[in-house]
Amino acid sequence: MTIRITDLFPHQTNHITDYDRLYHTREYFAQKALKIPTAHTRLKGTRFDEMREFCGYRDLQKFCKHVQSWNSLRVPIPHTYLQAIGIDFDMLTSALKRDRISYIQKLQEPRYPKVFNVKCGPLVLTRNIPDLTETEAITYIKNLAGLRPVPFSIFYTDFLDIQIVSDKEAVYLHKYPSLIKEESFYSFLSSEET
Repeated sequence: MTIRITDLFPHQTNHITDYDRLYHTREYFAQKALKIPTAHTRLKGTRFDEMREFCGYRDLQKFCKHVQSWNSLRVPIPHTYLQAIGIDFDMLTSALKRDRISYIQKLQEPRYPKVFNVKCGPLVLTRNIPDLTETEAITYIKNLAGLRPVPFSIFYTDFLDIQIVSDKEAVYLHKYPSLIKEESFYSFLSSEET
Protein backbone atom coordinates (compact mmCIF):
# COMPACT_ATOMS: atom_id res chain seq x y z
CA MET A 1 0.00 0.00 0.00
CA THR A 2 1.35 3.41 -0.96
CA ILE A 3 1.16 6.17 1.65
CA ARG A 4 0.87 9.63 0.19
CA ILE A 5 2.11 12.67 2.04
CA THR A 6 -1.43 14.04 2.04
CA ASP A 7 -2.54 10.95 3.96
CA LEU A 8 -0.09 11.80 6.75
CA PHE A 9 -1.10 15.45 7.10
CA PRO A 10 -4.70 15.74 5.85
CA HIS A 11 -5.37 18.86 7.93
CA GLN A 12 -2.22 20.59 6.64
CA THR A 13 -2.72 20.43 2.91
CA ASN A 14 -4.20 22.91 0.48
CA HIS A 15 -7.76 22.23 -0.60
CA ILE A 16 -9.56 23.34 -3.73
CA THR A 17 -13.00 24.70 -2.93
CA ASP A 18 -15.99 23.78 -5.09
CA TYR A 19 -14.13 20.90 -6.75
CA ASP A 20 -14.95 17.24 -6.24
CA ARG A 21 -12.54 14.87 -7.98
CA LEU A 22 -14.27 12.28 -10.17
CA TYR A 23 -17.70 13.64 -9.23
CA HIS A 24 -19.50 12.44 -12.38
CA THR A 25 -17.71 9.10 -12.38
CA ARG A 26 -18.57 8.47 -8.72
CA GLU A 27 -22.21 9.36 -9.43
CA TYR A 28 -22.27 6.81 -12.25
CA PHE A 29 -20.68 4.18 -9.99
CA ALA A 30 -23.20 5.00 -7.24
CA GLN A 31 -26.07 4.35 -9.69
CA LYS A 32 -24.63 0.97 -10.54
CA ALA A 33 -23.68 0.12 -6.96
CA LEU A 34 -27.27 0.73 -5.81
CA LYS A 35 -28.15 -2.44 -7.68
CA ILE A 36 -25.84 -4.40 -5.37
CA PRO A 37 -27.81 -6.04 -2.55
CA THR A 38 -27.46 -4.61 0.96
CA ALA A 39 -25.73 -6.32 3.88
CA HIS A 40 -29.06 -7.89 4.89
CA THR A 41 -29.30 -9.86 1.66
CA ARG A 42 -25.67 -10.99 1.35
CA LEU A 43 -26.53 -14.65 1.82
CA LYS A 44 -25.59 -17.76 -0.08
CA GLY A 45 -27.46 -18.12 -3.35
CA THR A 46 -28.20 -14.38 -3.76
CA ARG A 47 -27.07 -12.11 -6.58
CA PHE A 48 -24.29 -10.76 -4.33
CA ASP A 49 -23.02 -14.28 -3.73
CA GLU A 50 -23.05 -14.91 -7.48
CA MET A 51 -21.14 -11.65 -8.01
CA ARG A 52 -18.56 -12.71 -5.39
CA GLU A 53 -18.01 -16.00 -7.21
CA PHE A 54 -17.90 -14.24 -10.59
CA CYS A 55 -15.14 -11.96 -9.26
CA GLY A 56 -13.19 -14.99 -8.01
CA TYR A 57 -13.61 -14.54 -4.25
CA ARG A 58 -14.32 -17.24 -1.70
CA ASP A 59 -14.31 -15.12 1.45
CA LEU A 60 -17.45 -12.98 1.72
CA GLN A 61 -15.98 -10.49 4.23
CA LYS A 62 -12.91 -9.91 2.10
CA PHE A 63 -15.09 -9.36 -0.96
CA CYS A 64 -17.30 -6.86 0.95
CA LYS A 65 -14.21 -4.85 2.01
CA HIS A 66 -12.91 -4.82 -1.55
CA VAL A 67 -16.30 -3.71 -2.92
CA GLN A 68 -16.19 -0.69 -0.60
CA SER A 69 -12.66 0.16 -1.76
CA TRP A 70 -13.53 -0.29 -5.42
CA ASN A 71 -16.62 1.91 -5.15
CA SER A 72 -14.48 4.71 -3.64
CA LEU A 73 -12.41 4.71 -6.91
CA ARG A 74 -9.18 5.02 -4.89
CA VAL A 75 -7.77 1.56 -5.62
CA PRO A 76 -7.43 -0.40 -8.87
CA ILE A 77 -10.73 -2.07 -9.79
CA PRO A 78 -10.81 -5.54 -11.38
CA HIS A 79 -12.42 -5.76 -14.80
CA THR A 80 -14.62 -8.60 -13.51
CA TYR A 81 -16.19 -6.30 -10.89
CA LEU A 82 -16.97 -3.65 -13.50
CA GLN A 83 -18.67 -6.34 -15.58
CA ALA A 84 -20.54 -7.68 -12.54
CA ILE A 85 -22.13 -4.30 -11.68
CA GLY A 86 -22.89 -3.58 -15.33
CA ILE A 87 -20.58 -0.66 -16.09
CA ASP A 88 -21.02 0.61 -19.65
CA PHE A 89 -17.59 1.82 -20.80
CA ASP A 90 -19.08 4.44 -23.13
CA MET A 91 -20.98 5.95 -20.18
CA LEU A 92 -17.87 5.70 -18.02
CA THR A 93 -15.81 7.49 -20.68
CA SER A 94 -18.46 10.19 -20.93
CA ALA A 95 -18.42 10.71 -17.14
CA LEU A 96 -14.63 10.91 -17.18
CA LYS A 97 -14.72 13.51 -19.96
CA ARG A 98 -17.07 15.67 -17.87
CA ASP A 99 -14.74 15.25 -14.88
CA ARG A 100 -11.76 16.27 -16.97
CA ILE A 101 -13.60 19.39 -18.23
CA SER A 102 -14.42 20.43 -14.66
CA TYR A 103 -10.77 19.77 -13.68
CA ILE A 104 -9.45 21.97 -16.50
CA GLN A 105 -11.94 24.73 -15.65
CA LYS A 106 -10.85 24.65 -12.00
CA LEU A 107 -7.19 24.62 -13.07
CA GLN A 108 -7.70 27.97 -14.85
CA GLU A 109 -8.84 29.68 -11.64
CA PRO A 110 -6.24 31.40 -9.40
CA ARG A 111 -5.10 29.38 -6.40
CA TYR A 112 -3.82 30.65 -3.05
CA PRO A 113 -1.88 27.93 -1.22
CA LYS A 114 -1.78 28.15 2.58
CA VAL A 115 0.98 25.61 3.34
CA PHE A 116 3.97 23.92 1.72
CA ASN A 117 6.02 20.85 2.65
CA VAL A 118 9.76 20.51 3.03
CA LYS A 119 11.43 17.10 2.78
CA CYS A 120 14.28 16.89 5.28
CA GLY A 121 15.66 13.37 5.14
CA PRO A 122 12.97 10.98 6.33
CA LEU A 123 10.88 13.83 7.78
CA VAL A 124 8.37 16.01 6.01
CA LEU A 125 7.80 19.40 7.62
CA THR A 126 4.80 21.58 6.90
CA ARG A 127 5.17 25.37 6.85
CA ASN A 128 2.66 28.17 6.35
CA ILE A 129 2.70 30.49 3.34
CA PRO A 130 1.69 34.14 3.71
CA ASP A 131 -1.27 35.32 1.59
CA LEU A 132 0.24 34.93 -1.88
CA THR A 133 -0.86 33.68 -5.26
CA GLU A 134 0.53 30.33 -6.37
CA THR A 135 3.21 31.93 -8.59
CA GLU A 136 4.28 34.27 -5.78
CA ALA A 137 4.32 31.31 -3.37
CA ILE A 138 6.69 29.37 -5.65
CA THR A 139 9.04 32.38 -5.79
CA TYR A 140 8.75 32.77 -2.01
CA ILE A 141 9.66 29.09 -1.47
CA LYS A 142 12.62 29.29 -3.89
CA ASN A 143 13.92 32.35 -2.03
CA LEU A 144 13.63 30.49 1.28
CA ALA A 145 15.58 27.58 -0.15
CA GLY A 146 18.47 29.67 -1.42
CA LEU A 147 20.98 27.45 -3.19
CA ARG A 148 20.18 24.30 -1.20
CA PRO A 149 18.65 21.63 -3.44
CA VAL A 150 16.01 20.66 -0.85
CA PRO A 151 12.74 19.39 -2.30
CA PHE A 152 9.66 21.47 -1.50
CA SER A 153 6.07 20.73 -2.45
CA ILE A 154 2.75 22.48 -2.59
CA PHE A 155 -0.05 19.91 -2.40
CA TYR A 156 -3.66 20.41 -3.36
CA THR A 157 -5.41 17.26 -2.16
CA ASP A 158 -6.54 15.13 -5.14
CA PHE A 159 -5.95 18.02 -7.53
CA LEU A 160 -2.37 19.12 -8.07
CA ASP A 161 1.10 18.54 -6.64
CA ILE A 162 3.76 21.17 -7.37
CA GLN A 163 7.31 19.99 -6.73
CA ILE A 164 9.90 22.71 -6.29
CA VAL A 165 13.68 22.50 -6.06
CA SER A 166 15.40 25.86 -5.58
CA ASP A 167 17.66 25.73 -8.65
CA LYS A 168 15.12 24.24 -11.10
CA GLU A 169 11.74 25.01 -12.58
CA ALA A 170 8.67 23.91 -10.64
CA VAL A 171 7.24 20.58 -11.79
CA TYR A 172 3.44 20.31 -11.88
CA LEU A 173 2.00 16.84 -11.33
CA HIS A 174 -1.63 17.04 -12.38
CA LYS A 175 -4.15 14.67 -10.84
CA TYR A 176 -6.23 14.34 -13.99
CA PRO A 177 -9.29 12.19 -13.64
CA SER A 178 -8.57 9.49 -16.18
CA LEU A 179 -8.95 5.76 -16.52
CA ILE A 180 -5.87 3.58 -16.86
CA LYS A 181 -6.12 -0.06 -17.93
CA GLU A 182 -3.55 -2.40 -16.42
CA GLU A 183 -3.90 -6.07 -17.46
CA SER A 184 -7.10 -7.15 -15.67
CA PHE A 185 -7.49 -3.99 -13.55
CA TYR A 186 -8.69 -0.46 -14.16
CA SER A 187 -7.38 2.44 -12.14
CA PHE A 188 -8.43 6.07 -11.63
CA LEU A 189 -5.14 6.99 -9.93
CA SER A 190 -2.97 8.96 -12.31
CA SER A 191 -0.62 11.91 -12.61
CA GLU A 192 0.74 13.79 -15.56
CA GLU A 193 3.80 16.02 -15.52
CA THR A 194 3.95 19.40 -17.21
